[in-house]
Amino acid sequence: MNADPTTRRDLRQVPVLRVLPALGAKRTLRITAAIALVVGLGWVIVNAHPWDGSPASWILDTGNYYAAGERLNAGHSLYAYGPGDRHVLALLFGLPSPYLYPPLIGVLWRPIAAWLSYDPVITAWWATGLVSFMAFLFWLVRRGGVVTSIGVLILLVPLVETAWSGNVSTFVTMAVIGSWLLSGRGSERPAGAVIGFTSVLKLTPVFLAWWLLVERRWRALQAAIAVGLISLAIGVLGAGAAAHLDYLRVSDAVARGGGIEGSLVGILMAAGAAPGLMPLVAPIVSILGIAAVGMLRHRPREAWAVAIATGVFASPIFNLTNVTLLLAAFVAMDTSWNMGPGRLPDPA
Repeated sequence: MNADPTTRRDLRQVPVLRVLPALGAKRTLRITAAIALVVGLGWVIVNAHPWDGSPASWILDTGNYYAAGERLNAGHSLYAYGPGDRHVLALLFGLPSPYLYPPLIGVLWRPIAAWLSYDPVITAWWATGLVSFMAFLFWLVRRGGVVTSIGVLILLVPLVETAWSGNVSTFVTMAVIGSWLLSGRGSERPAGAVIGFTSVLKLTPVFLAWWLLVERRWRALQAAIAVGLISLAIGVLGAGAAAHLDYLRVSDAVARGGGIEGSLVGILMAAGAAPGLMPLVAPIVSILGIAAVGMLRHRPREAWAVAIATGVFASPIFNLTNVTLLLAAFVAMDTSWNMGPGRLPDPA
């Protein structure tokens, strides 16, 4: 049933609705996404009650990195508390580990924990991540098209929660999106270097190396491998080979324990799947994702988006800070970034 023409004319007289047609869909979405970011961050701040305590009492993710560096400096296990260790997070999933990252983050925090005081440095890290990540999101909304703004709106809660958290995902998300933009502009080696480093730092972007291979971006792949191996060597030198094996054992234990709520492992466990099948989830999702990226090799935007999603959903460690990386998939699908109508420029 069609609306009364008189009613439609009356609705057009509403100030907001009268402005929207003049702005156009793209600009309207940009403005909506920007306002949503401001409102969303305000909501996070109000719920966080930062005025009720010192920054050290609520910047937990950053504090966990600092504590990891302290444990390594003391010669203690990275994935378990030892005598006199700083307790920042509660032990997770019945495991002895409060730390669920690859060793490299803890290694990079060793000199920081050795030379800088706890409260000032975690506050500075948190503030830098918050300001730079929010500024980056506003820049994306301003420069991107409809798909980028839609991605920001869909991922609004993870984005603002991550911005406030002090989590390394703020920098990883910016870096991975930056690698896409660099690759699209012909800066292959810097793009590959970013992928190599972030893959060792947080593992989730590792499937982008497969994307580089199937897209035959040889210069980027060479840089990714070189930087990845250097980063891995730094991790081994700073934490030891045993710590890397510990990380694999902790990840397996998380999967067997049901994963984090919201992960595929957690959803399957809640649905009654057998616990013994849980360690198979990550390999199955990984294989399916690798196959899909290969089949989409002639559609690099879609292949990139699948590689990003595979890294996010294959992990049993699935929380809001990890979800932010999905924004890189939306940016890739946005053809407003001067990378051609449907595919990236040739890498050569």
